[in-house]
Amino acid sequence: MRMLCARDVLGRAFVGIAVIALLCVDATAQSKSVSLSGHVLDQLGAAVEGATVTLRQESRNVESTTSTDDAGSFTFNGLSAGAYRLRATSRGFSLIDREVLINAGASANIDLTLQAASLAESVVVTSSRIAGTPEVVQRIPGSVEVLEREMLEMSRVFTSSEALRKVSGVNVRDEEASGCGPTSAFAV
Repeated sequence: MRMLCARDVLGRAFVGIAVIALLCVDATAQSKSVSLSGHVLDQLGAAVEGATVTLRQESRNVESTTSTDDAGSFTFNGLSAGAYRLRATSRGFSLIDREVLINAGASANIDLTLQAASLAESVVVTSSRIAGTPEVVQRIPGSVEVLEREMLEMSRVFTSSEALRKVSGVNVRDEEASGCGPTSAFAV
C-alpha cells in the first residue's frame, strides 16, 4: 500500500475543487442567459415575413442577425443582461432602430412596427475632390445609377458630358451654340 503525502492529497483536493467551481460557474452563466423575442409588423398590424432583424451589444461589439418567420416572429437566445440596439427592416419598409435594455434573469418580448418607405428619400453625395461640401439630392428607390470614381478615372472622363454618357438611359448630344462655343444637351 502506497502512502499518500500531504502534497498529493492537497493537489487532488485542489483539482476536485477547481472542477466543482467550473461546473458551478457554467450553471450560473446558463441560468443568467436570457432571450429576446418579438414580432415585426406593418402599420396595419400584419406580420412581416422575411424581415431582417439585427441585435447589437455595443459594449461587447457583438452582433446577431436573424429573419422573421411567416408569423413575423424572431428570437435571440443566449443573451447576457445589458443594453442592446435592435434594428429591423424589410423591402418596401423604412428601418426601425430601437435601444433595448435586457435585465438579468428576465427575458424580453418586443414588437416592432415598420412604416412603409417613402417614394423619395434623401441621399447625401460627397466628393472631397470636387465640391468639398455635401450635396443633397432626391431620388426614387431603384432609379439611381452611381458612377464610381475608379470607373471614371479608368475611363479617362474629363467633362460632365463624358460622365453623363456613362449613365444608362441618358443621351448626350454635343452642339455648337452661336457665340458660346461647344455645349452639350442631354435627354433622359
